[in-house]
Amino acid sequence: MFAHAIGFDDAPFAHGWRGDVPVIGTVYARTTLHGVVSGRVRRDGRNSTAELTRLVNRSPDHLQLILLQGIALAGFNVVDLHALHAQTGRPVLVVARRDPDLPRIREALLTRVPG
Repeated sequence: MFAHAIGFDDAPFAHGWRGDVPVIGTVYARTTLHGVVSGRVRRDGRNSTAELTRLVNRSPDHLQLILLQGIALAGFNVVDLHALHAQTGRPVLVVARRDPDLPRIREALLTRVPG
């Protein structure tokens, strides 16, 4: 059982926002909050994996697990789960409330997200 985890989520942002979005991570040891870390990722950008890696690697060594709610932050700033695991040495668990609508995601990525 994993007892020491860090969970990340992005802050709310306006629909038309095009800048950086705050990302908050909470570090827990069992049921005790041990710390909070924060960073920023670009809306629909490409830096979420690098920023989460930086925040995890600055956190306590006792971390055993990274928790995410979905695989994208700040719109479509997609986290490379395999790279995050490789660069931090910790397993990554993604929890989603519902199955993704892959055709709709593909359309949005191809028509609305640069690169």
